Amino acid sequence: MIGWVFGLARILGLGAAAGTRPWLTLALVGVMSRLGWGVPLNSAFDWLGNRWVLLVLAVLAVLEAAFDKIPRVDRLQDRMVFPLRLAAGAVVGAATIDAGWPGLLVGLAGGGFAAWLAEHVKHVRRPRATRSEATIPLLSLIEDLYVLLGTVGTLAWSPLGYAVVAWPAALWVEMRRRRKAKYAALRRRRDPREPPAAATGGPPAAAAGGAPPPAAGPEVSQASSAAQSVPYGVAPEAPPAGPSPAVSPPDAAPRAAPYGVESRGAASPDPGREAPR
Repeated sequence: MIGWVFGLARILGLGAAAGTRPWLTLALVGVMSRLGWGVPLNSAFDWLGNRWVLLVLAVLAVLEAAFDKIPRVDRLQDRMVFPLRLAAGAVVGAATIDAGWPGLLVGLAGGGFAAWLAEHVKHVRRPRATRSEATIPLLSLIEDLYVLLGTVGTLAWSPLGYAVVAWPAALWVEMRRRRKAKYAALRRRRDPREPPAAATGGPPAAAAGGAPPPAAGPEVSQASSAAQSVPYGVAPEAPPAGPSPAVSPPDAAPRAAPYGVESRGAASPDPGREAPR
């Protein structure tokens, strides 16, 4: 049981280191195995102590550390070597476990998971733009020291592997907490109980805890009630007008008779004829 506790610490610690610097972690594991320091490797991974393999891993580790200190290039490198980091985490996780096929499978799975966690935290927390040009190189140097001390310490004393993997795990928890707080604040800013005025056709409702809208006066109330009684699209009827005074039509002017024709107008009363009594 104690052997599995120590073995799990090596799996997680070395896997987290490989997720940050895969080639440096593999090179350190191979060098310490070749020198006979720390935990011996599984017989299936003795090739890590080969001279030519160590030379290739050392060159790749130097190139990776150099590119990681260049802004914008570091993020491009993270995307390109992401699968290799998972594979390196699985290899170093299984290389220090000598428990047959069960130990090999647990080492591959645990190392790959720890490598993914460390790589994810590294990629998300790395700033895209900084005010100072020394920020990215400084962060990259801190990661170099983290991998160097974490790998050597885990191989020297296995329980230190839990401390190595605890660092990216704590950062991941903090990232999740901040993201939840951010989205909770955005949801609180939106009040679904207050519809916009354009959608309702009237003034917005009073917010919770706010003052109600002012009451309308009697004239406004009567006008609004009269306007509401008329159906939409029908013009209101005008009030009936009072009796207009009778206006007598003007006398029609007599029409002129044609030339040479005697006009037949109304006969004028005979002055010699007396009116009947």
